[in-house]
Amino acid sequence: MRNDSRFLIEEPGKYFELLEESGTDKEVINQIKLHSTSIMFQEIRTESVKSALEGNTDTLIVDDYRGIPVLSSYAPLNIADVNWVILSEIDMKEVLVPLYAIGNKIFLLTVIVSLLVTIIAVSISDNLSTAILQLVKGANSIATGDFTNKININRTDELGYLATSLNYMRIKLDQSGRSLKESEKRYRLLLESLKEGVYQGELGKEGAFTWVNQTAAEMFGYKSPEEMIGTKVNEIYVNIDDGRTQLEMLEKYGVLSNTVYLCKNKSGDCFYAECSSHLVKDKKGKQCRIEGIIRVITERKKSENRLIAQHAVTKILSESGTIKVAFQGILKVICEALDWNFGSLWLQHEHDYVLRCLYLWHVPDLQFSEFKKKTKEISFLPGIGLPGRVLSNGKAAWINDVVVESNFPRATAASKVGLHGAFAFPIIANTEILGVIEFFSQKPEEPDKELLNMMEAIGSQVGQFIKRKQADEQVSKLSRAVEQSPVSVVITDTKNNIEYVNRKYTEVTGYSLEEVKGKNPIVLKTVEENVEEHKELWKTITSGKEWQGEFCNFNKNGEIYWESESISPIKNCDGIITGFIQLKEDITERKLVQSHLKTQLEVAKVLAESNTIREASTRIIEVVCIALGWDLGEVWIYDKQQYILRNTEIWHLPSLNFSEFKDITCRTTFSPQKGLPGLVWQTAKPLWIEDVARDSNFLRASVADKEGLHGAFGFPIAIDNVVLGTICFFSREIRRPDDKLLNMMSSIGNHIALFIERKQ
Repeated sequence: MRNDSRFLIEEPGKYFELLEESGTDKEVINQIKLHSTSIMFQEIRTESVKSALEGNTDTLIVDDYRGIPVLSSYAPLNIADVNWVILSEIDMKEVLVPLYAIGNKIFLLTVIVSLLVTIIAVSISDNLSTAILQLVKGANSIATGDFTNKININRTDELGYLATSLNYMRIKLDQSGRSLKESEKRYRLLLESLKEGVYQGELGKEGAFTWVNQTAAEMFGYKSPEEMIGTKVNEIYVNIDDGRTQLEMLEKYGVLSNTVYLCKNKSGDCFYAECSSHLVKDKKGKQCRIEGIIRVITERKKSENRLIAQHAVTKILSESGTIKVAFQGILKVICEALDWNFGSLWLQHEHDYVLRCLYLWHVPDLQFSEFKKKTKEISFLPGIGLPGRVLSNGKAAWINDVVVESNFPRATAASKVGLHGAFAFPIIANTEILGVIEFFSQKPEEPDKELLNMMEAIGSQVGQFIKRKQADEQVSKLSRAVEQSPVSVVITDTKNNIEYVNRKYTEVTGYSLEEVKGKNPIVLKTVEENVEEHKELWKTITSGKEWQGEFCNFNKNGEIYWESESISPIKNCDGIITGFIQLKEDITERKLVQSHLKTQLEVAKVLAESNTIREASTRIIEVVCIALGWDLGEVWIYDKQQYILRNTEIWHLPSLNFSEFKDITCRTTFSPQKGLPGLVWQTAKPLWIEDVARDSNFLRASVADKEGLHGAFGFPIAIDNVVLGTICFFSREIRRPDDKLLNMMSSIGNHIALFIERKQ
């Protein structure tokens, strides 16, 4: 109950007695007594309330919440999807008191009249008959609901009293009726004042509106509700299937809430509407009509679609691997989300600075072939056409109808395919205009400033994306160039720890990035590295300057190779050094050629300056060892009398000690095919041994292994295939065969043989 019962106000004691007699819960009665109000405590579930909540309007005699018969008038009321009941009731006792009194009086009067009729029938028959007829007529008027006819009997007898009672009942019933009509009026005014449209309609596909409020009428382009009543419900939907779907869902669920449809008004203009509706049933439970509320949400829908478009564009730009994929996706999502039919993207050509269309998209089931062809063929200078205008001023532009636009060269083609409204916006990166994106609609469109502002923001996003992809492409090109470079590239951090090496580095050194990452490049240097030179290098590059030089390094297999290096600092935009880059060219071959030439010149010089083979051989061994990186050399001369090779000279780097190997060498002689000297003597050809310590024909293998000698080669001192002796060289490293070195040393052996022959 939302208001106090008048019975509680007028006769509270009797009111509580009636509640107790009706079986009302004692706790509810106590709460009403405690608070002196029935509001929010007393629940009303009478037949009138139930019927009204089911959508019925009627006047009935029913039992009220006290269990007492009342004359009840009721009607349903729905406000903001909340069901209310307007209910007016009067006790039947109060309604019938005058009638009961009339009955009693009539009965009494009948008795009296009967007696009087007997006595004075003739004298008063006419007068009494007239009064009774007036009373009957008045009672019949009240019974039919006509409370306008007053019973005019000017008598002071019982008939007069009866007439007065009937007139009083007529007045009271008239007041009750007026009160009910006033309630109905307020209900109607409330519905008319709502900003939402309220409607009632017939069931079925061909059902019509039976009642609408003023808001609903204006919403659909009608001047008054009366003008809209009778309109078919399915005529308000752009998609006729929406009406059918709504009816099916209502029949299935009975209620639909906040469903969105694209509707159209009387003039054919479209708008988005949100509907909430329900089925109404009569007393027998049969579906009789549809009631609902409808509100315009076009602006809200526009905002939602724009947010969808913005999020979709952002997602595309973040996920697209190429510019082409991104642009096709952007044109598609904007057309679909914002209901435009055709989109095209123009980029400025870097050579002639004109705009050319590179990408376009349109609604698949629409034909724009002629306009597409024209768009792909044409190009625009600044200020010409819609794209040119945007390129010229750097701002978004709107055209209500391109067909009648003077500065739109494609107007004829647009007219043929039915394109009218258009807008375009620039693709901007910082202040540079990279291109233009334009969209077209099949109907004239009024300018939308908010949409243009949003599109300018998207244009800026697209511009940044293009620049980022261009930068990525440059980085990719640079990366490929570095990776495919014919020189080794090494990038280190400020502590000179390796962060990156390219493929050439791996080819030269044998080390992969995973093996050297985080390590200092110095681990690959030879042990003889000049410490002072390294300090000077580090001082140079940490001061921001470039250093250039040559290094002799070991590869993964322990082989020596030479590199020409250029080391430069890497600086960020603030000029701070963030790392170093090394460009390293493998110059091993060049160094070998140089060392070979130097060796040959030095040997020639020794032979020219020496007087004896003994003097020359010592210097030759020293020159070869120092120039070509060998540790020990020995000369074996052929003894014709004993037919053996005898050691005449041995020399090694002064910093090394090979005393045991020298001792056994001086005491050993070789016959043909024995040991390295004997094989060279026998074959008259140079020979190479990668590791003498593992060679079964090397008689001094155990001593060589003990003193750390491994790689070796020997060549003959010969002329015209006549061997006069051999020279052998040894290294502490395992050395792979070098045919170029063997050929050069064979040539030197020939020169030495000529020197010996000449001196003899």
